[in-house]
Amino acid sequence: MTVDMRPHLRSLTAHTIGDKDRKRAGERLAANKSLQKASVALTKENSKQGAKTYLDELCNLVLPNHAKATQTLVIVNRVDRAQQLFRLLRNARPCRPARAAITFIAWFSSANSGGLIQGTYPAA
Repeated sequence: MTVDMRPHLRSLTAHTIGDKDRKRAGERLAANKSLQKASVALTKENSKQGAKTYLDELCNLVLPNHAKATQTLVIVNRVDRAQQLFRLLRNARPCRPARAAITFIAWFSSANSGGLIQGTYPAA
């Protein structure tokens, strides 16, 4: 948790799934899921020009590492970066119907509100 998140803690809602959804999800809920920190990081140098170099590097990391028929989760800390990364991936691999997807999540926080943005891109 970050310091700027503290004022919003009381307004957060925990979301859970019901028995029906838990039954449908079956083994997927208990399946092993790997988590890796990206080898690409936002630096002073690659953040210039709206972080274009960083996002290009991240796109080039995500696409070849996405396994077919799986879901890949990419977490970034700004909505505009999630949107830019989405556009880069869409342009690199034009959208085709697929079961698998790359999901983007970005948390945003401001003085008046905070929230979560999520988008999904078919990635087969």
